[in-house]
Amino acid sequence: MRIVGFGDSFIWKAPHHKKAGYLDMVGLELDAEVHWNGYNGSGPWDAFFQFKDYPKEIDVAIFAWSVPSRLYHPHIRGMCHGSVQRINNDTQHPETWEAAKQYYHYLYDWRKTQYEITAFYQWFDRELANYPNTKFIHMWSFSAEREFHDGFDKYKQDPDQLEYYHRWSNGVEIRPALMYFSAQEGWPANDDLSKETRENHLSLEYHKYLAKILVDNIKNYETGKLYASK
Repeated sequence: MRIVGFGDSFIWKAPHHKKAGYLDMVGLELDAEVHWNGYNGSGPWDAFFQFKDYPKEIDVAIFAWSVPSRLYHPHIRGMCHGSVQRINNDTQHPETWEAAKQYYHYLYDWRKTQYEITAFYQWFDRELANYPNTKFIHMWSFSAEREFHDGFDKYKQDPDQLEYYHRWSNGVEIRPALMYFSAQEGWPANDDLSKETRENHLSLEYHKYLAKILVDNIKNYETGKLYASK
């Protein structure tokens, strides 16, 4: 069995991450080959193209869908509003990063992005029916934005109040957003991600908890199922 994860930092195996993360735990439990294909700061389009361009057959595809405001580039991953503000002379491809920064400043439209990503999810959901031999697990890294970068306070409230861009028909959908689990243990001071020390923004206990959820839903796969955890 080959299990591949796609998405942002919630499903990214950073070079400095030495401990087994939740996907590794799933692989051990199911005796499966596991690949972390997510990337820090990437968005939904990166996850989509990483999936489309994956060179081998995938038995289980696990998505951690991120915020739609993050930009896509075919060769430069991790371009988001936060990362483009930190460009410096040491950054590779500085002209591209500067262009992204100017795009956010002069051209980005939050409302248009919300409609665009909703249409994408509706189309991609239908497209997944063309992969009858692959099990799909959909997780949300973040809930739907009510405004551009609306903060993390909402994740400290009732998870049933969180909103999402789509309800998946093809695959298992897991709620609440992973950011909800992360916020239960406290987010870095002043929302400063540079102070984050947890792998995938989750403690070991939450890695184990999420691994159990994934294993259960892979073993007892039921496409169209909504798994709501508290």
